[in-house]
Amino acid sequence: MKWIKIDKDLPVIPNNCWRTEKPILVKNSKSDVMLAYFERVEDKKDGRYFGGSFSPKFVCEDKLSNYFGMVITDVVEWMYLPK
Repeated sequence: MKWIKIDKDLPVIPNNCWRTEKPILVKNSKSDVMLAYFERVEDKKDGRYFGGSFSPKFVCEDKLSNYFGMVITDVVEWMYLPK
């Protein structure tokens, strides 16, 4: 497996799903690697959610990471988990 730059390609969220079927590995700008999903997340405006506006974002699902449960805004690369 090799890293895929986010400016080249993004993971696919299947139709009628809110996130990728399986978790993926992401690398942020600090070279931290973590387990995440690419999912549709409701956008925030001034710290408040506003309805009807969902955008795909990387969300950390790595319980050992300092970023657990957070939207990772500085992802630079991603890859599918090795089989």
